[in-house]
Amino acid sequence: MLGHAATGWAPLEAVAWTGLGVYLAGTWRGIPGRGRLYLAVALSLAAVALVLLADPGTTFATALRRSVFVITLFTALGFLREAAETSGMVRRCGLFLAGQPPGRRYLALTTGGHLFGLILNFGVISLLGAMVVSASGGKDEGKNGDPARTALRRRRMLTAVLRGFASILAWSPLTVSLAVIMTALPDTEWTTVGPWCLGTAIMLLALGWVMDRRVRPLRPPG
Repeated sequence: MLGHAATGWAPLEAVAWTGLGVYLAGTWRGIPGRGRLYLAVALSLAAVALVLLADPGTTFATALRRSVFVITLFTALGFLREAAETSGMVRRCGLFLAGQPPGRRYLALTTGGHLFGLILNFGVISLLGAMVVSASGGKDEGKNGDPARTALRRRRMLTAVLRGFASILAWSPLTVSLAVIMTALPDTEWTTVGPWCLGTAIMLLALGWVMDRRVRPLRPPG
């Protein structure tokens, strides 16, 4: 689909649609019941549109074109997750982050989630998420075998990544939220609101660190 967008060559678009059909056919057995229900509703609405629209071909072509982009995005995220789970270098990085003291560990993960999110967008959740889950689980279980401590530590680490990623929505011009705001307010320039938005993001990161510090570790029984 990217090739079609760059060259306008129609056969490339047909190849993308064929690939979408092959993908759906190959993954049908693995789709959960709720996903199959959503797909059935979508096909039903498509059938209604086929009857009611004056030019359904153009509408369906646009919808298929956008759906291929979405599937490509999530496929790329899957490759990122696979890389995070199988790469020895990434695992060593996760072990390093997991081994930091609670204060520094949170700052490292939330800053990493923020900076990686600027480049990878939602991919940072798959990448760093798999990394810290593997690192925290292996380290904690091997150390004391306490599932409750492992779960708490893992939750704090994942929360740090998610807070770091979410804070980019406050200021980054690459996010959908800020793009919608700038479109709705055409007289507003990012150079004017950017410093204020960036200050808001810093406040959110600092607030997340304070909230993490208030989480008390579990005490051993007895």
